[in-house]
Amino acid sequence: MKNSILMAGIILFAASCSSESDVTVSNTEDGRATVNVHVNSFTSEQEEFASTRGMTRATDVNDATSVKIITLAFYSGGEEVYKQTQFRSDASTYEPFGVFSTSLSVGSYTMVVIGYGGTTEITLTSPTSAAYPSKAFDTFVHTETVNVNTTSNLDLSATLNRIVTRLKLQTTDNMPTNVAKVKVDIAAGGIGFNPTTGFATVNNGFTNEIVPTSGYGSTTSFSSYLFLVTDEQTMNVSITVLDASDNVLFSKNVTNVPMKRNRTTTLRGKLFGADATTAFSVEADWLEENFVDF
Repeated sequence: MKNSILMAGIILFAASCSSESDVTVSNTEDGRATVNVHVNSFTSEQEEFASTRGMTRATDVNDATSVKIITLAFYSGGEEVYKQTQFRSDASTYEPFGVFSTSLSVGSYTMVVIGYGGTTEITLTSPTSAAYPSKAFDTFVHTETVNVNTTSNLDLSATLNRIVTRLKLQTTDNMPTNVAKVKVDIAAGGIGFNPTTGFATVNNGFTNEIVPTSGYGSTTSFSSYLFLVTDEQTMNVSITVLDASDNVLFSKNVTNVPMKRNRTTTLRGKLFGADATTAFSVEADWLEENFVDF
């Protein structure tokens, strides 16, 4: 994965014989190796998808609130040999959050680790195919080849990289109380992705339907996450504001919106009312390469 997206992620360490051991491989009587995986820490920005004024810092995974779910899987060829998902909100799925343990036979495996938001488990079917059921969230991924040998220990380290882009809609006028939902139709990209490359697996676009729970009578913002088929991509965006009966109250089309992985693009302007005819301004919040030592 390109260095330019090493902006945020979960640091995964793998070791076996020190106080910092996070992945341990040891012999078992049945010829299998015990493998313990510890998602150790999280590198985030001071502000979500921050501007160049933002600062980076290392945070324990238990404090990385945007990561609510972690899925770990091992594949042998095309066969899934192990998969487990931990939900931060369900303590019965982990002890503690970010620590996994399983046993694997001697051999070569592809390890996939995905940390993400939301409340629903993603569909992960292979090292090259994963998808959200209906709506994408902040997503961090790492894949690598792991060779298991019952006669020696493994010592690995890796960083999960953010692979999504975020489209932020910022209104400059107040949202009226009769707004029931806002539909954001994005013409390209998708909510399915390849964990190995970090790119979208489809380029058909999708619709993000947002139901406001606050912000009435004031300016507000809405965010949509998606995956791109290339590191940078341009697409059209349509915004439709509906009432409780799905009648169209207001609509807006924005063409040639620039998007980039691990960056926020903000559409800013008037959306509500008869005077919302002026064009949105486009603010592409793209950071320079940022390398964080750990």
